[in-house]
Amino acid sequence: MNTNPKIYNNLAEWVIHSNLMQWVKRETRPPLHVQIVPTNLCNIACIFCWRVLDREEDLKKKNDRISDKRYLEIVEEICGSPKLRPKSITITGGGEPFIKKNLVVKMIEEIKKYNIHCEIVTNGCLMDKNVSKRLVECGLNRIAVSINAARPDIDDFIRGKNGSHMEALNCLRELNYWKDRLGSDIPTLGFTKVVTKHNYDQVCDMVDLAFEYRADTLNIRWVSEPQSKGKPGPLTMPPYKYPEFMEEIKRAERLAKLKGIALVKDFTEDDLRRYLNLAVHEDGKNLFISQETCENCENLNKQKDLIAETEKTSTLEFLMKENAYEELCNANICTFPFYELFIDASGFASGCGTLASSGGDDHSVAEDITKVNVHDVWYGERLNHLRVLMLLNKFTKICESCNVINVVKMSRTWTKKYK
Repeated sequence: MNTNPKIYNNLAEWVIHSNLMQWVKRETRPPLHVQIVPTNLCNIACIFCWRVLDREEDLKKKNDRISDKRYLEIVEEICGSPKLRPKSITITGGGEPFIKKNLVVKMIEEIKKYNIHCEIVTNGCLMDKNVSKRLVECGLNRIAVSINAARPDIDDFIRGKNGSHMEALNCLRELNYWKDRLGSDIPTLGFTKVVTKHNYDQVCDMVDLAFEYRADTLNIRWVSEPQSKGKPGPLTMPPYKYPEFMEEIKRAERLAKLKGIALVKDFTEDDLRRYLNLAVHEDGKNLFISQETCENCENLNKQKDLIAETEKTSTLEFLMKENAYEELCNANICTFPFYELFIDASGFASGCGTLASSGGDDHSVAEDITKVNVHDVWYGERLNHLRVLMLLNKFTKICESCNVINVVKMSRTWTKKYK
């Protein structure tokens, strides 16, 4: 371990690092959640996807580097060790997981042997009869399907492939057929819609579609455009459409309640106003006016109080508190590296998807999972250094493109979900 304080900006930062190293050495906190990307290849080309927006040289850095054998070893390392076993594992993209359908189904089957909650994120187009049957039989808990519009023409346009909308719906019919035939309530189904300027006014139609295909949740996510570095880009809904969008959301919430569907947004109205640089005008004559970006004083005070507490008691004692994650959330500090491990198909692992999928550009916070075991990643110095940065409210250069930092308030749900 490198304990040289010269690599840190000041002595206080080094002290926090040292205390955190004591915490991870005791190995008392396995990840709550692990995300695994089995491939960065995809069968469609969504207009907001990093694969479409990245330059060719950047795409090469994100080529699949993890062998099928290593993926199965990773699953065993995570699930087989009490020091790593999480509450939940998500198989996600990257690309489309079912590009490697045989590998992915094997991974899920192994995960479920340990009775760990498991879900998969997919565009839904490649779940054939055999895959659907095996997913129901092995007890997969949940499938999150990315569908961006109820109208096939709009969804196909956003997905970048004609006919892909109907392909996905046909696969979902097959899945529901096998659930009924085998008498299973799982996997449960959720829809995810990414809001762009092409579909912001079609949330209610998505509620109806979710109800038709027996989905229990409709997740509404704001578009992230990596090349725009956290700023609104060419796919973002124009700011003047904000009132219309919020009215659509309110109608959709009422409709979802009637149909028994949870409508979940990954942003608040305040989040969106800040991102679009809008504010409510005090006299009401004009609905919105532009405003300069300003710091949130309340959150700043919480951060100062939190850092002061870690200096008084030591970071180790603070993190051992039962409500440590919740306090980090309330202070608007990025909590991902404290509860999540993300393993990308490019071969790198870190405390969030943005850093792990960076192709190892930032070696201070990402580990090569093809060379290091999962235990040494989670309890290692690089991920611990990332935790130090987050406690001090400092971000790496790669964090500029993070949708959570730029659009969404820092993690607000994990502590409650997994308490």
